[in-house]
Amino acid sequence: MIKASAVIGFIILTTIVNLVGMRTSVGTLGVMTVVKLVPLVALIIFGLATRDPAVGFAVPQFGEFESVVLLTFYAYMAFENATFAAGEMRNPQRTLPLALMTTLGAVAVFYMVVIWAYLAIAPEVTDNENALSAAAEALVGQTGAIVIAIAAAVSICANTLGGGIVTPRMTFGMAEQGLLPGIFAHVSRRFQTPDVSILFYGGIAVVFSLWAGFATLAVASTLSRLVMYLLAALLAAASTLWVASHAKSEAYEVFGFLLVVGTGLYFLSRRRSVEAAQAV
Repeated sequence: MIKASAVIGFIILTTIVNLVGMRTSVGTLGVMTVVKLVPLVALIIFGLATRDPAVGFAVPQFGEFESVVLLTFYAYMAFENATFAAGEMRNPQRTLPLALMTTLGAVAVFYMVVIWAYLAIAPEVTDNENALSAAAEALVGQTGAIVIAIAAAVSICANTLGGGIVTPRMTFGMAEQGLLPGIFAHVSRRFQTPDVSILFYGGIAVVFSLWAGFATLAVASTLSRLVMYLLAALLAAASTLWVASHAKSEAYEVFGFLLVVGTGLYFLSRRRSVEAAQAV
């Protein structure tokens, strides 16, 4: 009951923040980002400085990787959500591409460094224990575990707030184009925000928070995006085949010749590389 009340209370809080305006939402999200990153950065620095950073590499056993692959997809998804709020940005043509590329690269490096520090610390983790909390506890005791747990909670809250920023803009745009009921395109006169879409998102978030845990919801979110990616890939494949069907037979003959020659040159190069390696 306490857990559910805390979750619902935070969702209500983030909904109010999103209603007030983009500037307030982004500012709050920035504060949460700092709060969740500082303990992780401290864990990385202290862990690599006090433990042996020279760790081995091992491929995960079959049955382990596929159990977390959807959560791995989730960790690298949703960067494109920043484009949903482009209409409320200054100079989005320049800002968005730069933000997308730098954020994706920085996050990938940060994930790698966190994993490196965790492997260097090598804590003993039980089935029901958070891995990073266990690492922090191994370094500085129970206080470290509590700090990392708080950072994880703030991270989930920031994820919810981020969804509350971008998703209502998507439903707002769909309503403007007639893909959803027009009520979702309503804009608050005072705050100039898509208030109906924001309130709808907050209500749905409350329902889902009572339905399942974060991991289950994360996987469900991943599945919804994978379906969209699949549809986009199918449309791309269909359009490619349709365009290719209009080529003349002579063009296919030239293409076939280039394909055969290119393939032959590739295998010839590979054969010579193998022979040179064996000679050494």
